[in-house]
Amino acid sequence: GWAYIDGNEANNSKIDIILIGKNQVIKLPHRNIRRDDITKSVRYKYNLDNSGFFSGVPINNLEKDNYRVGILISNEDFQKKGLVLTDKFFDKN
Repeated sequence: GWAYIDGNEANNSKIDIILIGKNQVIKLPHRNIRRDDITKSVRYKYNLDNSGFFSGVPINNLEKDNYRVGILISNEDFQKKGLVLTDKFFDKN
């Protein structure tokens, strides 16, 4: 996936992928990936090459719940933070 804070470069952005359940919030392991295609495809005036990430869900470690996927972004260079609650859900039965 990819995510960025609107109006800012993504060079020093920190992206965390989270699952939000009924009684808990879980930060997922992930790795940042370079996405040169994002800057080009959105025709953005800022560099978004470092806006990419890859994450997997450690299903065995999750409690039964219906989780919403969120993306937490922070950038200390611009002193900005943001949380995006996506329209994606994950149901662990």
